[in-house]
Amino acid sequence: MEAPLPAIDKRESFLELLDTGMTMLHLDARSDGVDVPEQFRTDVHLRLNFSYRFHLDTFTINKDKVEASLSFGGSPYLCVIPWTAVFGMTSHVDQDFRVWPEDMPTELLQQAAAMADAEPVDSVDLDEELPVIGGAVRRVGHLRVIK
Repeated sequence: MEAPLPAIDKRESFLELLDTGMTMLHLDARSDGVDVPEQFRTDVHLRLNFSYRFHLDTFTINKDKVEASLSFGGSPYLCVIPWTAVFGMTSHVDQDFRVWPEDMPTELLQQAAAMADAEPVDSVDLDEELPVIGGAVRRVGHLRVIK
């Protein structure tokens, strides 16, 4: 019997990925404590980019949440993202993708299950459009499940 993988802290993962460059947080904007612009508050899979190179007026990463003054259509907005709302992270540098399935919204889990039940594909033509999950194109890359 294999030993379970140790839990990896979302904050530590985010800091590690940020050290390599721009990092995208995948979150459920409907979660308690999330504060994003009004037009995104009902998004089941909101993706926000972060980088130290953005030189944000506010960029605080603590044990409970991320607070950052992000720009939306040229207008700044102080976003508050509790770690409880985050279910995934992607490094734009090396496509490292980390996911916490236990924190994924039910709708996304159902989409993933439906895709898993689909006919298997023997090969993939990279010029073809790849399957879409929650509005994001599924990419070939490094996937790490975090428990």
